[in-house]
Amino acid sequence: MKLWKIALIGSAVAVVVLIVWLKAPSTSTVADEIEKLQNEHGEIQRLTITQHAPIDSEAYDEYVVIEDLDVIWELLNEAAPTALRTTDLGPLIEYSLRIRTTDRTSYITLYDEGLSMLGTHFKIEGENLFVAAIEQRDFDWIEDAR
Repeated sequence: MKLWKIALIGSAVAVVVLIVWLKAPSTSTVADEIEKLQNEHGEIQRLTITQHAPIDSEAYDEYVVIEDLDVIWELLNEAAPTALRTTDLGPLIEYSLRIRTTDRTSYITLYDEGLSMLGTHFKIEGENLFVAAIEQRDFDWIEDAR
């Protein structure tokens, strides 16, 4: 009887450890995720950034289309060191990026504290260099009055 109890407790502990291990967040960087996007969908050809107006304002969303690959890579390289940790939390959208590659179009949802990309939500650890890279540029934003 005593051996049975030990086996049951051991099994319960093993199940808990396995669940915790499987649910543990993984870490990454923007550079790693952009590389994964290109490996899965091809080379980046165009980037469209939409800046979303706050829901409670009367402003419209604005967007910019970037086809100059040097500008795209300058922006992505500035954002590259941003540290990410997977999370279950969905974003409150601040920017959305539509990335056209040779194979398809992919999306990044970017917000102050994280981003979503390729079906995974990430919490940003440290400074959000992605938002900073976008906001320091003097893009010719187009008002989207849809």
